[in-house]
Amino acid sequence: MSRLSLRAQVLSLLILFGALFAGFIALVWSSTAERVEDSVYADVLTTKDLVADVLPPPLFIVEAWLLAHQAVLTQDPARLSALEAQWGQLEASFQAREQFWPSHLQDQDLKRLLLTEAVVSGRQFFELGRASLFALVRAGKRAEAEALLLGRLASLYADHQAAITHTVERAAVVEQQQRQTAAAKVVSLKWTLLGAGLVGLVLALVFGLRIAAHLSARLDGLVRSLEDAATGDLRPRPADSARDEVTRVHEALRSTLARVAEALTGVQRVSAVVLTESTALTGTSQSLTAGVSEQAASSEETSATLEELTANSRQTADIAQKANALTEQSRAAVDSSQTVMRSTQEAMRTLAATSGQVQDIVGTVDEMAFQTNLLALNAAVEAARAGEAGRGFGVVAHEVRALAQRSAQAAKDIRRLLQGSADQVNGSTQLVDACSAELGRAGASVAEMASLMGRLASAANEQSAGISEISRASVSSDSVAQRTAGQAQALADAARRLGSSASHLSTLTARFETGASNDDGEHFEAALTDFGAQPAAAGRARREAPQAHHAEGRFARGA
Repeated sequence: MSRLSLRAQVLSLLILFGALFAGFIALVWSSTAERVEDSVYADVLTTKDLVADVLPPPLFIVEAWLLAHQAVLTQDPARLSALEAQWGQLEASFQAREQFWPSHLQDQDLKRLLLTEAVVSGRQFFELGRASLFALVRAGKRAEAEALLLGRLASLYADHQAAITHTVERAAVVEQQQRQTAAAKVVSLKWTLLGAGLVGLVLALVFGLRIAAHLSARLDGLVRSLEDAATGDLRPRPADSARDEVTRVHEALRSTLARVAEALTGVQRVSAVVLTESTALTGTSQSLTAGVSEQAASSEETSATLEELTANSRQTADIAQKANALTEQSRAAVDSSQTVMRSTQEAMRTLAATSGQVQDIVGTVDEMAFQTNLLALNAAVEAARAGEAGRGFGVVAHEVRALAQRSAQAAKDIRRLLQGSADQVNGSTQLVDACSAELGRAGASVAEMASLMGRLASAANEQSAGISEISRASVSSDSVAQRTAGQAQALADAARRLGSSASHLSTLTARFETGASNDDGEHFEAALTDFGAQPAAAGRARREAPQAHHAEGRFARGA
């Protein structure tokens, strides 16, 4: 049994149970066939079918006997034809069952009573009725038909009825015998099934107990190995001589314990290294925490200074914006003044032109006064020549002359005044031209000042934006410094917890006995050194990368 694998043993047990189950199914099938299809209950059913057939119709001719009486008594030809057709149907059914039963009856006495007595008399009854009775009735010979009915047909019916009675009685006896036989076979089958089940159960119990005892002995060894491992004994175990699934489990357990022992040995050495390194890491993290705290304080002071500088630059930018606005207003005022001065120049030139025209008109008036004076003088001379008759005309001429003289004097006064006005207008025009030139130069200066103030405001805004960016960067740096300080403190706490965990791990692994040799320790130390060199190189690479990044940033800012 120990040479068989666990799978083969279980398969053997399953095959045994399958064989027993198949035998049980076969016996149940056999008993079902006996009860349904074979000779026991099939004979009972056959006998019952026979009883059903001999009762009217089709084998018991009582219905045909009644039809014969109706045929003799009826006077309707149509009714007679219907009765004759019904007679033919009953005869056909009788013949069909007559052909069926000879091959289905097993009891010889029952077959003899049915086939040699009941069937023979019934066949003769149908033949005589079809050949003679209906022919006599159709020919109108009712007396002869009645005599045939009460004579030969009545005798055949009586013989047939007696044979049917004997057949039914014999069928009841045969049915009772078949029931007793079937009951005996069922009882025998039950005892057979019970015996087969008991034998299978005993075999299964014996085989199962042997397998269970073998497996129990094998599993006890596994349990002892596991119990020793639970107490800390991880030393190698002897191999199992058997070759089954339990052996595979045992080998897997031995391999697992060996690997666990190797791992625990490594854990013991790693815990010692981790304890040493965590102590060094604790000191380094504390120094880092102090440095980061100082950097955070410096960043906070720098952030405050940058905030003040940002506020001052914003105020300067606002002042520059206001000065730029005032400059623009001055420029607009100068432009407006230049426009007014140009309008004034045009008005002064128009006034000078108008003064010239008035002088021309005054000159014309002066010439008119001179001509009037000459005319008045001539008129006075002519009046004097006229004597007394021209005295009145002389007076008028005198008045006209006086008026002409006053007009000429007024024209001279007006010309003098206009000449003074023209001189003043010319002087004013020169002053307006000079003022306009000065306003043009002032406008150019104001425009240049406005351009300078615009550039100053733009530079102040850019300076304010740059200082704001620097302030935000300083605030962000301060936040990063604060987080770095917190992370450094968390790193120091983690280093202390790591040291405590390494010490606890060393205490826990010291409980196990692994049986490791010094060669294994030296090999593990070399592997541990190679493993520690890789993170150190990666750490140096990570530290060098930010330094190169900062150097590139300083070079970009210098450029």
